[in-house]
Amino acid sequence: MRSGLTRKFIVSTILVTPVAIFLALVSTGGGHGNYFFAKIFFPYTMFSTHFFDDTITLPFAVLALVQIPFYGIFLAIGARKKKLKLAAISITILHFIALLLCLLIPMPNFS
Repeated sequence: MRSGLTRKFIVSTILVTPVAIFLALVSTGGGHGNYFFAKIFFPYTMFSTHFFDDTITLPFAVLALVQIPFYGIFLAIGARKKKLKLAAISITILHFIALLLCLLIPMPNFS
């Protein structure tokens, strides 16, 4: 039962990633958009721009590509260790904190 659940977490997050990337790219509007979906789905990458001259660096671009599948792996590990609720709450809290930072701290080049 748990192996099927872990597989579902990993597969579903891999399938969600291209959709999230597409929405993030559309919201950027070729550099003239509002970056809203980029901030929603990839807050760690977007917040990193505060530390790197308002630029999305290659390591953080890669992080954006693997972030959601990493969530799936983390949930799968949590499910296997019977700590799924803890894993889900941890991901949610960390993502939400990063999102709040992105939305509340001005980002002049990414607004």
